[in-house]
Amino acid sequence: MVRIKIPQSQQLFLNQARYLIKDQWFYSLGLMTTLVVLHLSLVLNHPLQRNLLSDYILFWAGIILVLWKTKRQKDLDSNLLSNLFGLLLLIFIIARPLYLWNLDTALFLGGPLVAFAGLGLIVFGFRGLQRRWHFVLLLCLIFPTPSLTLEHLLPFTHLTTATSGFLLHYIGFKVTYQGDLLTLPTGQVSVGYLCTGGPLIIYLFKICFLSIITFSLNWLQKLGLALCAIGTGFAVGSVRIALLAVVVNNERIFHYWHDENGSEIFLAIAVTIFVILCNWLLPLEEFNSRKKQLQTTPVFGCLQKWRIPMLLVTWSTLVLGAVYLICAPSSIGVLADALPDKLAIKGWEQVWVDQVNTSFRKEIITVNDSDQALSSKRYIYHHNNQYINVQMRYIVNTYGNIENYLKKFTEITNVKDIGKNIHSKNGIGYYVLLNDSNQAYLTACINPRGGSTVTQDQFLSNRNSYDSTANRILPWLLGTAILKDNRCLWIQLSTALDGAGSESTYPILESVWDTNYTLWRSHFPKL
Repeated sequence: MVRIKIPQSQQLFLNQARYLIKDQWFYSLGLMTTLVVLHLSLVLNHPLQRNLLSDYILFWAGIILVLWKTKRQKDLDSNLLSNLFGLLLLIFIIARPLYLWNLDTALFLGGPLVAFAGLGLIVFGFRGLQRRWHFVLLLCLIFPTPSLTLEHLLPFTHLTTATSGFLLHYIGFKVTYQGDLLTLPTGQVSVGYLCTGGPLIIYLFKICFLSIITFSLNWLQKLGLALCAIGTGFAVGSVRIALLAVVVNNERIFHYWHDENGSEIFLAIAVTIFVILCNWLLPLEEFNSRKKQLQTTPVFGCLQKWRIPMLLVTWSTLVLGAVYLICAPSSIGVLADALPDKLAIKGWEQVWVDQVNTSFRKEIITVNDSDQALSSKRYIYHHNNQYINVQMRYIVNTYGNIENYLKKFTEITNVKDIGKNIHSKNGIGYYVLLNDSNQAYLTACINPRGGSTVTQDQFLSNRNSYDSTANRILPWLLGTAILKDNRCLWIQLSTALDGAGSESTYPILESVWDTNYTLWRSHFPKL
């Protein structure tokens, strides 16, 4: 009996393999899976997105499952034109240099959509892709939506504060609340939107939409899923605020539950509760009936002989390109070391250079932080018994807000009303003058194009004026430029007051800034 079973199992495997290599869906799913793996590797290597890797995996798995379960022969309507156009879109995305994915936000968010639009044209054609519009919505749901908040619809922080206050009062705490302030005898917390259940509700709504697309549900079940997402997110967020209010007097515990670790734990709790409620709302019979219905749906086989070789060649090329992009050393490391060790200043002698910490101050990190300092150096200069400290940081994925830089990367606390201290110089741009009890400071953001800036509005104005030009479209298409170049070479000059007033010290910093701006700008890292 054993000798018979082995050949039969081998024959079964070979028959299944023969069927697969003649099935266009096998190659289509292979293409999509390769694109997904490539995208996940980009997410893993992106400093601002790698913590969302599990979210991307969840939604990609759901999209692949839906595609496999809903495959039908009638959905395939590709022709030579749609195949060529789809291949051009894939080539356009795959040809992007790897480091650009970390620097170009528009490319990181829009590139996968363009790539999968190209794959959709190859597999389904123009009309078939139009019939699958809901997959476009699923692809859009994958990516972060930091600007999407429920605070615009209703006073979410006030509702959460009131609910958390009622919960604490009910279990025996002496608590008062007003607006977004929650006060206990041990301390007070100010409730921000990102700490409430609003982001949890949006995340659960994404899972809810994925479930609606994946399974055949009636309107009552869909409504139940939506209500579960709202109730679960709001309740878990309120419990989190109540916990933070209780431990506000213990700095270590408060920061643990307030920062990334604590937020991920509450996210896991919310998802677990939502899954349990989904299991109650969607009985197993729903999944079984859906499965049986899909089993009777005819799948397509070999339709046009030329499509199988074309899909195989496309898949093989994509795999080779993905392996190269994943294994090749990233050029962003070269960009990170672009600042020189020797940086001359006219009339001053350089006496020291060292690295400066590029990490955030942990206590001020929020979900919306995007400024990433790739590298930084500190130069010290001497002239006539006076010293000047020059700190230079290369920052990417930024909006050029100097006030945020000072809070995140320095210990300078006198950053209030920074707008009142902004000055400008023709041919150079804007800069700001500050001082504390010991030091006077001059700081500004040197832009890749346009004059120096201090505020976010000035930085974005430069981007709109100098980046959105016709002569930059071709370099961007060729992968040699960033469409919106959100990079900044942040300069911070400082010198000791030594008993002198800031008004007598500022001219020294302004003189160094005016005479050396052009030289410093020439050191802006090239792509």
